[in-house]
Amino acid sequence: MTNMGFCRIPPRTPYTNLTHSLILYRTRAKYDNLVKSLTLGTWICLTLLDLWLVYIALTEVPPEVSTILMSLALSSTIGPLIISYLFAPRSFELTPSGIIVRRALRSFEIPYEEIIEVRRISWSLWFTLVQARICGSGGLYGFYGLFKLKNIGKVWLYVTNRHNVILVKTKEKQYIISPGEPEEFLRKLNEFLKVN
Repeated sequence: MTNMGFCRIPPRTPYTNLTHSLILYRTRAKYDNLVKSLTLGTWICLTLLDLWLVYIALTEVPPEVSTILMSLALSSTIGPLIISYLFAPRSFELTPSGIIVRRALRSFEIPYEEIIEVRRISWSLWFTLVQARICGSGGLYGFYGLFKLKNIGKVWLYVTNRHNVILVKTKEKQYIISPGEPEEFLRKLNEFLKVN
């Protein structure tokens, strides 16, 4: 039985003491227009839903119930927006020991010694291969989490820009990331991989 620990994002990956890592190269995780649209659209829809629920709570239900209803409405809509933001990739960094996927909460490192292949891939090719989103975001602040792709299998996605996609294969896992300057990131990454 696979122990996912409810999508530990990603499982069994070191993510402690990364704040003191020496950063040799950093590139931001820039949003493309699709991610911007999906994120803004989600915020607008959930804000409108909250306003409607607050209106109902203030006008249609008894006062003793309205506070509970408003609290539930706000926590069930604002909570996922904040949690999604905390786990979304903010930047990608190259250190002496590996690639760091930097997030507001639980950044993690992909060690160079584990990497067996890196290469650019096409988002359009990837998008047609999606079999399932096992656990993760389908566009809110990016596409990230555990997905299953045809001909690739399970892969951890950390994509905020569909035009900058790089596949990183390790001995045990696969990652798809989207650094802001993919060609430069890939060039520097290959240099570090030759040394390690």
